Amino acid sequence: MHSSGTPIFVPDLWPNSWYNTRYALAALPLAAFAGATLVTLTPLRLRLPAAMILVLGAAVPWAFKTNWPPSICWKESEVNSVARRAWTHEAAAYLAANYAPGSGVIYSFGDLTGVLREAHIPLREGLHEGNDVAWESALKRPDLFLHEQWALAFSGDAVSTALLKANRRGPHYQPRKQIIVKGAPVVEIYERSEPSPSGSSVLGTPARRE
Repeated sequence: MHSSGTPIFVPDLWPNSWYNTRYALAALPLAAFAGATLVTLTPLRLRLPAAMILVLGAAVPWAFKTNWPPSICWKESEVNSVARRAWTHEAAAYLAANYAPGSGVIYSFGDLTGVLREAHIPLREGLHEGNDVAWESALKRPDLFLHEQWALAFSGDAVSTALLKANRRGPHYQPRKQIIVKGAPVVEIYERSEPSPSGSSVLGTPARRE
C-alpha cells in the first residue's frame, strides 16, 4: 500500500472484487486521530460535549440500522476462501480415512496445513519448510532422506517435483487422489509404495468440482 504496489478493491465498484478489502482498515487509526484532532480544535470548555457528539455520531448509524452487511474482513475471508475450503475438506476427509497415526506426511507449509488440522493429524508428524535441513535433504535427495509414508502437494510444487525425482531411484510414491476445484491449484495426495511392475503409475480419474 505504501508505494501503490498493493491494490485495494471495493466490492461495490469495478472490478467488484473483495481483493485486499480488509487493508482499508489501515485508515481506521488515521480516522480516529483525525476525530480527536477535531475535538482539540474546539474551545476547552466545549471539548467534552464535542467528544461525546463525535462518539454518538459514529455510533448512532450502527445502533439504528439493522441490515448492515457482515464485517468486511469476515466477508472478504469468506468469499476468497470458497475454493480453498472445498479442497481442504476433500483432502482432509481422504487422509482422515486412510492415514495411520505416526506414518508421516511431507507437505509445503501454508494453506496445506489446514488439511492436517481438519484431518486431526499432528503437525509434528509432518515434514515441511520449518524442518530446515531435513526438509532440504528430502527434496534434494529423496532417495536417501525421504521417509514419510504420505505426501500432500500442489501440482508442480517442490514436493511434487521431489516425488518425480524419487520415483526414478526410489522411494516410490503412488498417486492416490487428485482434487480439482475451480479457481484453485490442483491438490495431489501420494502414498509411499513398492514400484509398480511397469515402473510408472497414472493418476486415476480426478474428483472434480465446478
